[in-house]
Amino acid sequence: MTFPPQPCIQNGLILKTASVVGDLFNARNTLTHRITGPRSVATWHLNITGLTQGDRAGAAIFRDESAYIGVHKDTNGTQIVFVNEINMNQQWQTVSRGTVAATGPSIDAHEIWLRVDADVTPAFGLSPVREAHFYYSLDEENWKQLGTFVLHNKWQWFTGFRFAVFNFATAELGGQITVKSFKNALT
Repeated sequence: MTFPPQPCIQNGLILKTASVVGDLFNARNTLTHRITGPRSVATWHLNITGLTQGDRAGAAIFRDESAYIGVHKDTNGTQIVFVNEINMNQQWQTVSRGTVAATGPSIDAHEIWLRVDADVTPAFGLSPVREAHFYYSLDEENWKQLGTFVLHNKWQWFTGFRFAVFNFATAELGGQITVKSFKNALT
């Protein structure tokens, strides 16, 4: 059995692509962090100079129904995206690889900041709308919202939503990102 490459720490956490996959759920080097409630905001500072064509990297709300903000590197360049409708069934199989719901600018930047602001207030049978909001910045000062994702509280998945940072390949191995920092705070 081949294991994914170990993350390396050199001026940040280096996440190398571990396998060629088609979706976030099958990405082998996704790192998650439990969301502290009732509201938390998480911010990642990523160096994306090591991405290769076909790579997907970013920050996610992670559970059986997930969404992310990140970058897609393709033949046309590097595009900021918001992807939602990433879903798995009760057998842990991916049933939807996601839809690019919004796009930001194409970028030549070496670094990007990503932020997810999540309301994970317990619902306990109620049906309040709880949302996660997704933002990006190219300078850590000016933030632009790119998407919103409605969180659910289905009984099959008692584990709460998690923040996640990831980098996976859709074409070939060899790409990497450096997670320069991760900040998490109650809001």
